[in-house]
Amino acid sequence: MAATILLIHGSKNDQTAQQANDLRDRLRKIPVLSNMRLEIAYLHFAQPDLGTVIESLYLSGIHQIQIIPLFTFSGNHTMQDIPRICAEMNALHPDLEFSIGQPLASQPGFVDLISQILLEAHKEPC
Repeated sequence: MAATILLIHGSKNDQTAQQANDLRDRLRKIPVLSNMRLEIAYLHFAQPDLGTVIESLYLSGIHQIQIIPLFTFSGNHTMQDIPRICAEMNALHPDLEFSIGQPLASQPGFVDLISQILLEAHKEPC
């Protein structure tokens, strides 16, 4: 059994958690994703943190976890923190398997999304 974690930086602002939950819920409504086990986790300032979500998934019988970092670019979090947390969890549970997605800017369609946003912004006066 597998699960996907949408990993968010986190914020002290409660609105961030609500937006994250709304995103997860909107994704769950897409028919092809509706049966996917999809969870939210945070690196900082909010709960549940990544380790807690991984542990919870493991205890529920899930041993394959895909982590999708909702970060725009590569940095310390994507290159160091996330792999370190996965390694720590793997030391506790050697049968866990992880895959870690690339940051958003490297995803197909990202440039198209940004160009659409720029075109919309250009239509509206500042």
